[in-house]
Amino acid sequence: MTPSYKNMDYNKKIELLAPAGSMDSLVAAIKNGADAVYVGGTLYGARRNAKNFTDEELIKAFDLCHSYRVRVFVTMNTMLFDRELYPALKYAGWLYENGADSLIVQDIGFASMIKRELPDFELHASTQMAVHNSPGIKVCRDMGIKRVVLSREVCLRQLNILHDENPDMELEVFAHGALCMSFSGLCLYSSMAGERSGNRGMCAQPCRKRASIQEKRASDDYCLSPSDLHMLKHVNKLIEAGASCIKLEGRMKRPEYVALVTRAYRAAIDGEELPPALINDLHDIFNRGFTSGYYFGDKVITGARANDAPDPKLLSRVQRNYSSFIKRTPITMELYAHVGALPSLAASTGKVTATVFGTDALTASLKPQTHELFSRQLSKLNDSPFILNELKVDSDGISFISASELNALRRSVISKLIEKLAVKRKPVCIKKPEFTPIMPKSTTLDIIARVRTLDQARAALSASIDAIIFDPKGLCADEISEIISLDIPIFLSIPPILLNHSDIERYRAALPKFYGAELNNIGHIAMASAAKHLIGGTTLNIANLESVQALEKAQILPTLSPELTKAQMRDMAANCNCAINVYGRTPLMHLAHCPIKEYSACRNGTVSCGAITDEAGRRFPLISTALNHGCITRMLNCVPTYILDAASEVKASCWTLSFTCETEAEVSSIVSAAVSARSGNTTPPSGDFTRGHLNRAVL
Repeated sequence: MTPSYKNMDYNKKIELLAPAGSMDSLVAAIKNGADAVYVGGTLYGARRNAKNFTDEELIKAFDLCHSYRVRVFVTMNTMLFDRELYPALKYAGWLYENGADSLIVQDIGFASMIKRELPDFELHASTQMAVHNSPGIKVCRDMGIKRVVLSREVCLRQLNILHDENPDMELEVFAHGALCMSFSGLCLYSSMAGERSGNRGMCAQPCRKRASIQEKRASDDYCLSPSDLHMLKHVNKLIEAGASCIKLEGRMKRPEYVALVTRAYRAAIDGEELPPALINDLHDIFNRGFTSGYYFGDKVITGARANDAPDPKLLSRVQRNYSSFIKRTPITMELYAHVGALPSLAASTGKVTATVFGTDALTASLKPQTHELFSRQLSKLNDSPFILNELKVDSDGISFISASELNALRRSVISKLIEKLAVKRKPVCIKKPEFTPIMPKSTTLDIIARVRTLDQARAALSASIDAIIFDPKGLCADEISEIISLDIPIFLSIPPILLNHSDIERYRAALPKFYGAELNNIGHIAMASAAKHLIGGTTLNIANLESVQALEKAQILPTLSPELTKAQMRDMAANCNCAINVYGRTPLMHLAHCPIKEYSACRNGTVSCGAITDEAGRRFPLISTALNHGCITRMLNCVPTYILDAASEVKASCWTLSFTCETEAEVSSIVSAAVSARSGNTTPPSGDFTRGHLNRAVL
């Protein structure tokens, strides 16, 4: 069934955003009804393995999309290193000049630079920022960001609340495609397992490989591989909950997939009846099984594997059925025809109008030309992005315009209208960033232990630790009273994920009891602003001095990303105060869905609640943090990172030691080794360990 685009309202509240990993996919998205597309250029996008667009192709893409009144969002949503900031900023300037409608960003330092140097450039917060609550949205608003791509873990009820609390912010949500097991932006599994960083657009998807729950003996398990999101029958619920835009995942997918999925969701948004054949094709072209994700509070279905490559007959049918659809923008034409004057034709859509004139003055005709004749000739727009919605004729009734003249006027005005719809901005002058530290460089080195239990805290204290970050299994009043009674500064670690208002308020209320807070999500900047002393955790992905400066303005001591090499950390530490994590099992994934609970009883409240075993036999411990509405589970690395013996070369102002499953004796031993290393007496690591990215850069 061909969609009735002629009568479509292109200013709908809900926007359909389709993926375009190539020019063919972009054309498929346009033809099948996308309101906007998101694309990657040659630099700094979170799908670096997609075909993506050259600079020349991007210009063509911008102009083509704008002629169809389709907006183009460019992904620059990776974590950036210092050496990349200036090239990235220049590239953003080039995108701005040539017509990109917005940038999708992850790096808070890069976002700050864009608003400083290109204040009119619209920014969208990538799902890689892990924004999922109102404090996170507030920080994005303060940064000048217009739209937030919410974490996939936000449910419909929470989406409705976020919309009501933030009516001025655009909220974008995923509706179809692959689900990440971990919160996006908080996954280091690919990075630590094989140097391919998801935060750098190079995820190798180790979660899609065989892995089993400790208690489950199936040899062919895929317990970290979730089914694909499929909200086609629930689009109205996303609209009702307050989504500004629904996003289709798939920049790595073939054009036929993009055409089919875009067409299906276009039909759903427009309230059309969905043909069974279309739904069947949608299932067959690619799926790992389908789920409604987290929207209805259901469990995510794991154990998913991709189906085989689509049948060539299916691809042929999709090409045949969906390549002929075309999204046409309704336009109004105004024809002026008077004897003795040059004929003119104007075409307009929205606020954009183009006008052209004929070359010869009109002469009188014995046979008057009718409105129907003019309309028939001027509505021949099949090779254009437009459809004639209304024709106004100002004629003296006797002037004559030949068919060839009408055709020439039509072609000329359409060409001029397309030219006027193309977005071209004035060239911008991009300044090379210069880092100016806000805080004076510290001359001392503090050592802080992050602990999960009171016993670990006491062991660290007895080994002469300087301060403690308390990362509780749950906010227990008795446990808080005991730990803050210790004679040492205690920071409260705020979980990276707080999906509900009640949990936000619980942690906010607990903060005044502590010496300070560890912030692990950008939303914590707003949530914990009243705390006296602030440390930024590793999950903020701080990898450049611009990001350091953004935190310094809020009086936050940043912990550098664990994805930096020793040389990168050393260069940054030479210019600012910062912390580095020198020991601990790196959290590889942060899960709203608990794999252990899926297959056995909940073990919340224990130090370690189980483990995942991968196909190589490596065991990854799981720990949980209890919240009011369930818990958040972290999958830890199979071995701890140990860089104590090399940390002094970095010249950081703070070392952190992260203890999760360690015994009191192990805590005491590691803290003692750190205290000795601060004095110059390093202890080489023993047992199984990793250097992390100390000597190996991520891709």
